[in-house]
Amino acid sequence: MIDRERLLRRRREHARQIVIFGLLGTLLASAFVVALLAFGGALQLPFDRDFSSGRDAAPAFTPPCLPSVPGQIDGPLPVPYDEIELRVFNASGVGGVATASQTVLNRRGFVINTLGDWETIMPINQLRFGTEGIVAAYTVAAHFEDIQMVLDNRPDSSVDLIMGEDFDEPLPTTEVTLAADQPLLNIRGCQPAYELDPAPAPAFDAAS
Repeated sequence: MIDRERLLRRRREHARQIVIFGLLGTLLASAFVVALLAFGGALQLPFDRDFSSGRDAAPAFTPPCLPSVPGQIDGPLPVPYDEIELRVFNASGVGGVATASQTVLNRRGFVINTLGDWETIMPINQLRFGTEGIVAAYTVAAHFEDIQMVLDNRPDSSVDLIMGEDFDEPLPTTEVTLAADQPLLNIRGCQPAYELDPAPAPAFDAAS
């Protein structure tokens, strides 16, 4: 009787082991198939997707390096604020952003004659300018902690300040590292303007 019970118990344990090993084998086989599909690009895993903040990311632009300026052998000096043809546009979708920036910059000596809405919503602040306005754009950029520099094909020296959804306000004057007699410094990662493919200049008339 004892031998029969022992035999039955062994058979139950053996059957249980068969079921367990069968399940493990099925799981391993399924994982192997999923891995093959994911590796081959046929399956995109949830944790393998690019991070998205729910809005379009800002396109990448390479900033132009500062040009050589006659008589300024150590590098170009900042442009006097009142000599910069600066236009301010609202691309944030929030009313009053361009006006608030204009107020701050006017107090610092910038002359802003054009104020309006940009043609599209932009994710971040931008400065847009042509080759004639690179030094002026660098001068304006010093008033912002983080701003995208975009070279376009406009023929004049005007600079467009575009306030995007992340409308960082101008830095406090105590944090603006500019001096009239100190040359400007190139932005890290810049390239000579002649090596860049300029973006199209804005082809619209914003309300002033």
